[in-house]
Amino acid sequence: MLRYGAWVFGGAYLQASKVGAEAVFGVQGRYFLPIALLSAFLLPRISLSEPAKKILTVIVSVAPVPLLILAGNAVLVRYYEPGLALCTIEQISPWNMVCR
Repeated sequence: MLRYGAWVFGGAYLQASKVGAEAVFGVQGRYFLPIALLSAFLLPRISLSEPAKKILTVIVSVAPVPLLILAGNAVLVRYYEPGLALCTIEQISPWNMVCR
């Protein structure tokens, strides 16, 4: 996994950063999705009690709902009629796409 990260950062350094730069520019989280999916199979299987399984099931089932609402709102504000969205583009923070 460390070797994969080194390849990602090395490629981004060669392509998007100036020589001698203090930071590597151009690295995005999507570049680590393949290794994250593969590493999920390497994790040991943990046993949970029935109440813990139920709580985890509820969290995993409910968590995507606000994320999908915010993502849909961001698409409406950015590409379609801003009046249809939950808030205007001026109210959205550029870093986390949440209404202020």
